[in-house]
Amino acid sequence: MDIELWSATLVDSFTLAQMNHELILDEGCRNPMSIVEIELRMRNWLESTYKAVLFYHEAEIIGYSLYQEQSDEYFLDKIDVYLRQFFIKRLRRGQGLGRRAFEKLCNEIFLAGSNITLDALESNPGGQAFWQKVGFKPYYVRYSFNNNQPSVVNTATQPKSPRQLRLAKFKKPP
Repeated sequence: MDIELWSATLVDSFTLAQMNHELILDEGCRNPMSIVEIELRMRNWLESTYKAVLFYHEAEIIGYSLYQEQSDEYFLDKIDVYLRQFFIKRLRRGQGLGRRAFEKLCNEIFLAGSNITLDALESNPGGQAFWQKVGFKPYYVRYSFNNNQPSVVNTATQPKSPRQLRLAKFKKPP
C-alpha cells in the first residue's frame, strides 16, 4: 500500500501538535513550547494561510507536512511553497516513506513548477541529508546569535559613551 495524503483540519490540531513536538525534539530545536502551546500555535497557523497534510500508510498516520503558498519574490506570477514542517514518525523512518510522501506532495498538492523552500536546522544533519537525497540544494545560510551570551568583543578597548567615542577619533595610535 502506498502513501495517502489527507488534508488536515482544526480537528487534527492535537495530533499535529504531538508530531510537531516530536519533530522539535528530533531536530534539536530550541523551542521550549509544551504540546498545549504547540497545539494553539498549530491552530493559529491553520486558521491563517498555512495548510497541513497528514501522511497515512496502511491506515496509520505516519507523519505530516505544514506548508504555505506564497508569491515568488522575484517572479510575481509564480507561486512558491514554503515547507515549514515535514515529519515522519521515528519508527517509520528509513523505509522510503518520507521520500514517497514528499513525491506525492509534489505531484498531488503543490503546483507544478513551483519553487519549494524549507529550513533545516544545523543541529539536524539527518534532516539535511534527507532533503539533499530528494534533490534540494543549499541556497543560503542563516546565522543566529544569542546577544545574552558574554560578548565576543573585548569591551575594555571599546568606547563606552558618545563622549569617549568622539575622543577616540582624535587619539593617536601607539
